[in-house]
Amino acid sequence: MRLRIVIAGVFVGLTATACSTVGHAATSAHMATTSQAKLSPPAAGTAVSARPAVFNCLNHPVVKPSSYVLTCADDGSFLYHLKWASWTAQRATASGVHELNDCTPNCAEGKFRKYPAVITLWRPEPLAGHPGEKHFTRITVRYTGPRPPMYMSNGQLVKHPASWTETLGS
Repeated sequence: MRLRIVIAGVFVGLTATACSTVGHAATSAHMATTSQAKLSPPAAGTAVSARPAVFNCLNHPVVKPSSYVLTCADDGSFLYHLKWASWTAQRATASGVHELNDCTPNCAEGKFRKYPAVITLWRPEPLAGHPGEKHFTRITVRYTGPRPPMYMSNGQLVKHPASWTETLGS
């Protein structure tokens, strides 16, 4: 997944050295899952649900997670308090909170900001090496209240985005 979120002029995303969440109590449970930024299908023999799954930072397929780390490299962007309204063969939709490090004055000293959102997982595709199994390959986050100050999308700066869509596991 390649998220390009900019807050206060600083990219929040894939590099572990750019941002740090050391000492942030809300993410301490996620820190053990941040070792792999690029996800790939699980090893042969790993069980996957009959419904499409989404892969977490440990490369495990999950269905209806209560939280989900978006930036596995640094844990600076994640979803939590996810309440799934639906999880079908084509789409999964939840309400929850998108929490982001504002990286001000820098990412190590930044504060985490919370943004209520509706999260949609979509575009299920076959899972390589697992006939009949699928995984979601896209995520859309639509903010339902306050919005992050800035976001980079395809090289373009978007101020106070209403929503964004990215590829999962690429």
